[in-house]
Amino acid sequence: MRTPTRRRITDQSGSQIAITIKDGKLIISIGVALLAHAVQNAPDWPMDMYISDIRAFAKTIAHALEQEEEDGTTPVHRMLDGAAEWAIEQGEDGVEDGSVDQGIALAGAAMEAAKAGGGAA
Repeated sequence: MRTPTRRRITDQSGSQIAITIKDGKLIISIGVALLAHAVQNAPDWPMDMYISDIRAFAKTIAHALEQEEEDGTTPVHRMLDGAAEWAIEQGEDGVEDGSVDQGIALAGAAMEAAKAGGGAA
């Protein structure tokens, strides 16, 4: 019996994954066809299942990403928390030692300024 093989996306130069900062917003996007391709190549994807409607599947994924736990967190919250933890561990730019209250005040002031000016923080 032949073991099914999974293809990997190796050429990232033409990928439809984009993470940008524009107008004060972190924007994460992926083409729906690439999403379907990528998840079906994941190690845990069942070999006896396939995505038959790419657009419907993308809507399902969007819905899944919005699903809240009892404490209000979503998969997106957990992803962002993980990225922030990595940034701290790596000593990346934009994070300093001090009181978290300073950072919360800074973020709050930026959000208020954006709201008052009609723009993004």
